[in-house]
Amino acid sequence: MKALWERLTLGIHARLVILVLATVLPLVGLASFAMIRTVDNERVRIQRDVGERVENLLAAVDRQIASIQAELQVLAVSPSLQSGDFAGFDRQMREALKIRGTSIVLHHIKAQQLLSTNQPFGEPLPRATNSEMHDRVSKRASRRSQI
Repeated sequence: MKALWERLTLGIHARLVILVLATVLPLVGLASFAMIRTVDNERVRIQRDVGERVENLLAAVDRQIASIQAELQVLAVSPSLQSGDFAGFDRQMREALKIRGTSIVLHHIKAQQLLSTNQPFGEPLPRATNSEMHDRVSKRASRRSQI
């Protein structure tokens, strides 16, 4: 019976391995759980920060677009534009752009540029190169003339 018991009992090496595994495995599991939790929390924080930044940037772009639209609406009702005084209108456009720093190009509905703040007044101007934009403007102009 003693011989059978000695065969069934584990040796010192096996007992040490079991002791090490029993000690280390819970620590590894806990560390893994903590790392996964930290990564998830960091991912949520980054997503929230990116979302806030995107919202702030969109709001800033919306404000700029609204401001530019207001400037263009003011220029659209300019008496010099209504009377065909392109030199006076060019001066007004350039004064308005000192504030914003963008550029304005005034197109005829046939795609010819009439005025551009990208070039000095009086220089020959090219036809529109952005056909998509020109098509949209032409469609709007033709709809307005039909009304």
